[in-house]
Amino acid sequence: MSPKDLRHFLVTYRVAEGEATVVEYANDCYDEALDAYRAAEEAHRDEPEVEVVLLSADSVESLMATHGRFFVQSRRHVDDYITERLDELLGETESTPA
Repeated sequence: MSPKDLRHFLVTYRVAEGEATVVEYANDCYDEALDAYRAAEEAHRDEPEVEVVLLSADSVESLMATHGRFFVQSRRHVDDYITERLDELLGETESTPA
């Protein structure tokens, strides 16, 4: 894996609910991801039960392997995220001329 393979993931984790929201950013969108991270940190500054992290990994699966505590109770959300992302990728593939 090279640094070009990394994607950026903004994770907002609500501890009490065990719920994680994940927003994915492309490798070349680090500045956008960092700005979103800063905005999320500010938005949740007074909410100690909310953790906001910006992580980089080659895939959501790698992220789950390395930072599983954010996803143990949020498995359904991650499954939904993966399904949505696959649908997006398949939609891009279908619209691309052969």
